[in-house]
Amino acid sequence: MLLLKSSAIPFLLKPETVLMIQVVHSVYDKYGKDCTITSMNDGVHSKSSLHYHGGAADFRIKNILRPGGREDDPLSWDWTMINKIFRECKAALPLPFQLILEKDHIHGEVDWKNFPRQGGMLNG
Repeated sequence: MLLLKSSAIPFLLKPETVLMIQVVHSVYDKYGKDCTITSMNDGVHSKSSLHYHGGAADFRIKNILRPGGREDDPLSWDWTMINKIFRECKAALPLPFQLILEKDHIHGEVDWKNFPRQGGMLNG
């Protein structure tokens, strides 16, 4: 299931960001995990963050637990499954998409400025 944290604001997202969210959600769903977006164009991020321009989203990982694990204990998170989901998402989203596995979430962004012009794609 695709879920939004109550503070995650789903407005003014770039179409590419929506596509990224759909792909990440499909990977989470493949493994029977809820995909919770914890931040889009909201929250506090660096000044240059693509979050403020509708080009980024953060995905929760603390719900991916080993049996008997707790969301408040990163040592009980299923890091094997988290890494598997992360790698599969990265494989499904080539440039200009960038995914970063942070300590408590997967950060995804669409970074056109670092994407070379090729295959008829335009810088956005």
